[in-house]
Amino acid sequence: MEKTCPKCGFNLENETGFHFLSMYMSYIVCMAFSFTFLIPSSIILGLDWIPTLLFTNALILIILWPLIFRWARMISLWLTVKFKFE
Repeated sequence: MEKTCPKCGFNLENETGFHFLSMYMSYIVCMAFSFTFLIPSSIILGLDWIPTLLFTNALILIILWPLIFRWARMISLWLTVKFKFE
């Protein structure tokens, strides 16, 4: 992500605690994605063998990791920073 917001100049590199919150948020996002992926794929695609499900899920999470961590940082910013919209 960028160091500052291009529109308002807000510093996006916050203190260390913010990054810990982002890591926990990325865990929550990964778990939410995993549950929404595993249940439909086991029903629709018929992937009933556990190692196949886990391998497919892990592969998708590894590919989407940069996007998931960005989502987690955005959610953390949304929860912790009070913005004034004009």
